[in-house]
Amino acid sequence: DRDVTGVQTCALPILSMEINTPHLDVNQMSHNKLKIDSYKAELNQQIISASVDVSISSGSQPMSLLFKSVETEMQSAIKAELENAPVEGAKKSLDIAEEDDYSPEATAGRIVEMATAFFPAYKEQHPELDDETALDRFMEVIGKGIDTGFEDAKKILGGLEEFKGEVADNVDKTYDLVQNGLTDFREKMLEALLIDKDKDEV
Repeated sequence: DRDVTGVQTCALPILSMEINTPHLDVNQMSHNKLKIDSYKAELNQQIISASVDVSISSGSQPMSLLFKSVETEMQSAIKAELENAPVEGAKKSLDIAEEDDYSPEATAGRIVEMATAFFPAYKEQHPELDDETALDRFMEVIGKGIDTGFEDAKKILGGLEEFKGEVADNVDKTYDLVQNGLTDFREKMLEALLIDKDKDEV
């Protein structure tokens, strides 16, 4: 009897440990998840705050934030395609960003000029493509970056309760002007490429 009792007495703590150990792990995992979620929320807030600081410092809050967002996403799209972002394009981008007119017309003009400045480098790094194919693929790359930049800016402005009224109208107008500018660029580039091709064939 004593031997049986001794075994039972010895087994109970072991059984208890096996039950409690997973319980402690779950609590720890839950605590870690809360810490991660808190960190992500804090990081997102820092990103938004940084964007707002940039816009305030430039003197025209919503449109400055829009331009910065589009610039960031468009350059990310370009860098993903090019082995090295061209110095000329990067310098031109910086010069354009330093201007302080943030009307829809001026902002759209800067976005188009900044984006299209990278086409020569894109074409040079894709010699396997004919001129028109290279142009169309380039337009697709910068188009996606620009679209993402606009959407990000809308989300940030919406979160700040700024995407409404005149601000929303200006953002939408800027987007339309950008699309018109990109279309004009493509048509002019196609015309220039065809002229160069005809010269080469003569």
